[in-house]
Amino acid sequence: MRSIEIHMPAGQKYTWIDALFVFLIAVSPLLQHYKGLFINGGVTVMILALPYVFVKLVIKNVIPFRTFRVIAPFLPFLLFKVVDHGTYVAEFGQVMILILFAFAFGSGTVSTNLFIRIVLGISCAASVLIVLQYICYYILGFHLRLVPISLFLDSSAQWVELAKTGRVGVTGRVISFYRPSAFFLEPSHMFLYLCAPLLYEVLNPRFGKREKRRAVLLSVGIVLSTSGMGIGVTLGAWLLHLAKKGGRDRRLTLSKLLKPKKLVILGGLAVVLVVLFYRVNFFHQSVMRVFSSDSGHGSAISGRVTLGSAFIRGMRGKQLLFGISDQYSEIDFNMSGFYGTMYKYGIVGTALSYLFYLKCMIDLKEQYFWIAAVVVVVSFFSAHTHGTFYMLYFTIILLDGYVRKEAARNVPREVAQLQKILEG
Repeated sequence: MRSIEIHMPAGQKYTWIDALFVFLIAVSPLLQHYKGLFINGGVTVMILALPYVFVKLVIKNVIPFRTFRVIAPFLPFLLFKVVDHGTYVAEFGQVMILILFAFAFGSGTVSTNLFIRIVLGISCAASVLIVLQYICYYILGFHLRLVPISLFLDSSAQWVELAKTGRVGVTGRVISFYRPSAFFLEPSHMFLYLCAPLLYEVLNPRFGKREKRRAVLLSVGIVLSTSGMGIGVTLGAWLLHLAKKGGRDRRLTLSKLLKPKKLVILGGLAVVLVVLFYRVNFFHQSVMRVFSSDSGHGSAISGRVTLGSAFIRGMRGKQLLFGISDQYSEIDFNMSGFYGTMYKYGIVGTALSYLFYLKCMIDLKEQYFWIAAVVVVVSFFSAHTHGTFYMLYFTIILLDGYVRKEAARNVPREVAQLQKILEG
């Protein structure tokens, strides 16, 4: 049977087998709350993709030393998780899979470019579907449910009513406005998945018509999800785009924003935002959720930060340095990635968890720098940034920056070798 080839930029070709297994890895963050053959759906698809990744590494035979330098900051936190507070066989297995996948993508053995293209496809599909949900709800009068609740894990029961109605939060409280999230469990999950591809497109130096169309679609999807963090990151991404755009100099400068054309755009954007805030209920409520309390309930920021901060302030001595436990106990609220890691692994573990992102911010430019920076900021508010699946998700996207950087470095070398061949 002849393989189907997917033609990619820069002369790259991928078979349908490559696309299938990379797709499994790309959807693992979405499946972590569903039933699976092993622990949950996310772990299941990673295990299914494991033989493919292993075979690709065996065929490659030699991993370039530069890959070890790139992956090095990613490893200490994973190894610390294995030895700190003891470990379980399942946890050890997940760590080993993460390390193997990081080497495979970091060395170019498995394509980071293909991963990003698949992620962009998933993200655009989510954006289209959330628009369809709004049409169904406000025009046709019903909620289009895209989440298969029958496949939920028992621990995912908090999302059942939101999936059924789009109007009931995870606390069981009725929400004052419609909050769909396509096939994601909640708006914050959708934002967390879509924010990296959005930044990848908006801040891409090769921002052509295709990138623009995708960026606009992703922006619409994130804003319609009503995620306060999503709206903030989307606005910030487009402001960065305006500040960087213009001529050959692609540096971020305030002078570019102060040009007459940009001031007109910014003024128009400000007017649109004011109108949306005062005239569109879901937009108004989304912004208010971030910065203010409502009916005795804390704001989105205080809900994610205040309780976690108070809990961490009670830690002392060895607990503060190395954490309390790698399993939550007596905590009935979601701790953000930063505070959850502080609770589990202390100052040492938390510092190690940021090494890779900080290295990316030092080594990489353009969209990759901002993706790493946004992940660091969002980690103070989101519970998933330090989890197994989203950590791998963001790592692969950032590794694409290193793969492209190495490819750009090799181009002059290959041109010089070709010139020698032609001359000799």
